[in-house]
Amino acid sequence: MKRNVLVLIAVVIAIMTGLSLIGPPSPPAATQDVSMPATLLGGLILGAVFGAAIGALEALVLRRAAFGTGAWITCSSIAYAVALSFFAGSAKLLEVGSNFAGEFASQVLYVVASVLAGLVMLPALRRLKSPMSAAPQYFT
Repeated sequence: MKRNVLVLIAVVIAIMTGLSLIGPPSPPAATQDVSMPATLLGGLILGAVFGAAIGALEALVLRRAAFGTGAWITCSSIAYAVALSFFAGSAKLLEVGSNFAGEFASQVLYVVASVLAGLVMLPALRRLKSPMSAAPQYFT
């Protein structure tokens, strides 16, 4: 039953992410020019919120397999904040468009942001402990 709920959550998140990416591109003249500090601040805030939410869902899955999920949520929030602010700031700095070159640059920035997020998540990964790691103390 619990596995079905987690699969349902993953499917809903995947569908909502896909739907959020679908939409007609807005003309460049209609968008407001936002300053770089506002872009970075927005990336930090949204990244921290999304990272905390996704980290909490991941911790929900990890809770039976490992201890230390509090650090996982914290590092996930920081990782998403760093990655999203890097991605948004770089895309604004490079003025990524909607043509092929712009989409390619966007994908390269996404890969770099993912690597940054992975590096930020390493301390949380190191802090995860198996529930079986405490077992030897009871058998010695």
